[in-house]
Amino acid sequence: RATGRGRGSLAPPGETGSVGFDARKACSLDILSNVAKDASPKGTIDSYIEPIVSMINGMRDFYTTSSCSGRISIMSQPFNKTKGGKWLLVSHKKINCSEAKEALTNLSNFSSVTPATAAPVGGKDLVVFRFEPMVLSVECRTLAMADRLVQCAILCGFRESGISSVKKRVMATIRTSLRLEAPVGKGGRQLVSDEYLQVLCALANDKLHQNWIRMNRFHFQICRGALCDPNIRVEEYVNRRTNYTCVE
Repeated sequence: RATGRGRGSLAPPGETGSVGFDARKACSLDILSNVAKDASPKGTIDSYIEPIVSMINGMRDFYTTSSCSGRISIMSQPFNKTKGGKWLLVSHKKINCSEAKEALTNLSNFSSVTPATAAPVGGKDLVVFRFEPMVLSVECRTLAMADRLVQCAILCGFRESGISSVKKRVMATIRTSLRLEAPVGKGGRQLVSDEYLQVLCALANDKLHQNWIRMNRFHFQICRGALCDPNIRVEEYVNRRTNYTCVE
């Protein structure tokens, strides 16, 4: 999918390898500025991650190829399949239980039942409640810069970050393990109680809050120059977190 938006990515045309880095970056930033090319569910770049994306794209040795600030979602999808389905709810901010309940109610022929009364039902669609944390894909000019970016991300809490490709393009992915996934319906019926749905919403909101803390810490360190000064180790920047305040 298009640069800096949503969870997919669309690699811009151009030469491969470090020689074509500047051309690919220019094309990518052009896509980012064109709202009509955004194919993500939201349709625009997430406001929560925009400061990070803008900061990284303003640096000489990096640019983002896809991003998502983190989201809470409910999706109806074909059973035992990873593709296809219908979004019932997508939110990049905290939700309350009534929003989740409304999303389930809006599904055609959806009837609420408790687990105690639930019985095998027909239909192939599985309704899944999810929280997915921030994910950010970045092309780096050199392997050394990619390593610096990943080090900074890991020290800020994104411990699943890593360098995913080095052959044609040096790609780094920033991510964390703050995830939640639970089936809440099948075959047009709600299979969990409203009380359980409320617990899921509370857990997802808490994970989203933790996700924001890590994002703000990461953005703060980028602003302080953790990626720009090769003479200072990343650990020294990240450990200088005096007077740091997380703002939602």
